[in-house]
Amino acid sequence: MKDVRITTGPPVARVPLVVPGEPLKGWALRYESGIDVPEIRAGYWLAKWSKTDSEISFDFSQGLNFAFDNEAEARNAMANLREHAIHTRVVKLV
Repeated sequence: MKDVRITTGPPVARVPLVVPGEPLKGWALRYESGIDVPEIRAGYWLAKWSKTDSEISFDFSQGLNFAFDNEAEARNAMANLREHAIHTRVVKLV
C-alpha cells in the first residue's frame, strides 16, 4: 500500500438502495492484498468508491453492497488501486 492515508472521522451512514432479497447486478471488486489494516481481509468486497480530480476514497467490507454498472468502470477502479499496490479482482455479478 503506497501513498494511501487511512483516515478516521465521523461515522459514514449507509442506506441500502437494493431491494431486500434482490441480488446486486453488475461488476464488483474483491480485495486480494496490499492493505496493512487487520480489519480488511482477503475476500472482502469494495464497499465504497469515490474518485475526484485530487483523490480516491474507498473502503472494503465483508458484505457485498456495492457494484459498478459496467465492467470498464470496475476495471478502471482496479487499475487505480493497483497504482497504489492494492490488489483486487473484478467479479461479474449475475
